[in-house]
Amino acid sequence: MAYKLSDESRLVGNLNVGYDTQAKQAAITSSFSSFGGSTFVTNGIKPSPVVVRAGVSYEVEKANGTEIVTRYGVDTKSGYTNQMLSINWRMLF
Repeated sequence: MAYKLSDESRLVGNLNVGYDTQAKQAAITSSFSSFGGSTFVTNGIKPSPVVVRAGVSYEVEKANGTEIVTRYGVDTKSGYTNQMLSINWRMLF
């Protein structure tokens, strides 16, 4: 979704929902070599297969070809949240 703020700038938003088909609980099997090789299993978290991404960007494109894009985004899955911020500046020379 984009909203034109002026002739040179716009605000853009996005929302994505995905499904991770390979999301499964991890397990590691370990053993003690000095105790007759007895083994034990350590289970990891069971991640949710649903992935959500959202973001917003402010974009400016000047008449001389200069472009400045500021983006903020969030990825989330099973209590894990990743946030990103980027600024891109392109200038003709």
